[in-house]
Amino acid sequence: MLKCDFIAEDLQQKILSNHYKPNDQLPTADELCKIYGVSKITVNKAMTELVHRGLVSRKRGVGSFVNRMGSASGRTSSFDWKDATLIEGTKSHYQQSGVKVRSVVHAFSVIQANTIVCDALGINSGFVYYICRSRFIEERPLQTEYTYMPISIIPGLSQEDVEDSIYQFIEHKLHLSISSSHSTIRAVLASPDECKWLGVSFNTPLLEVEQTAFLGDGTIFEYSVTRHTEFSEPERTVKLHKRKSG
Repeated sequence: MLKCDFIAEDLQQKILSNHYKPNDQLPTADELCKIYGVSKITVNKAMTELVHRGLVSRKRGVGSFVNRMGSASGRTSSFDWKDATLIEGTKSHYQQSGVKVRSVVHAFSVIQANTIVCDALGINSGFVYYICRSRFIEERPLQTEYTYMPISIIPGLSQEDVEDSIYQFIEHKLHLSISSSHSTIRAVLASPDECKWLGVSFNTPLLEVEQTAFLGDGTIFEYSVTRHTEFSEPERTVKLHKRKSG
C-alpha cells in the first residue's frame, strides 16, 4: 500500500470512529508530516483522497475539517451516504439521453447566510445566492431545489444561468472543477408550495436529498435540499464509487 493510501485509510478510520468528530479541524500538513514521517506531497495526496471520499473539506487559509455525516437541520430520520459521490447537473445528465429539461425559477436572490447555511457551507458569515426552482423532464415534474452558494466562490451567477444550468456555468464560464458531494436522503411530505409547483396532492411523500457539494480543491461551493417526485430517478444524478478519468 502506498504511504498516501495508508494515511488516507488511517485518517478515515479515525474519523468514522469519532477520534476526529464532525467539524473538528485535522492536524496541519506539517503536523501530519511529523506524525507519519512523510513529505507534504504525500500528505496532500492523502487529504485530496479524503476530500474525494466526502469525509473532509478544506477551507482556504484555515485548514482541513471533518464533514458532518448527518443533516444540517438536525433531523435524524435519514440515511447517510458515507461514501463520496461524483455529481453532474440535472440538465447535463438528461441531455445525454436526448431528454428535454425545463426549469421554473421561483426565487433567485442574494441573502445573508443564516447559521444553518453557514455551517453547511463551512463559512463564518457572508452573502450567498438563494435559488428556488422546479425542474421538469419532457414537461413531467421532476424536483424542486432549494440551493445556497457563496458569492465569493461562485461570482457572476445570473438569472439566465439559473434558468439554464448552474453547473455548466460553474464549469464552462468560471472554469472550476466540480468534484464530489456528501448527501443525506430521507422521505418528507410535500409542502403546499411544492404541491402547486410539482402538481402533487397534499401530503404526497417526496424523496429529499440534502447535499453538500465540493470543488476539486475541496472547497464547499453548494448546500442544497432537493425534493424529488415519484417520476424522478435521483439515484441517477449521483454516482457512487466512481471517479472521472482525466
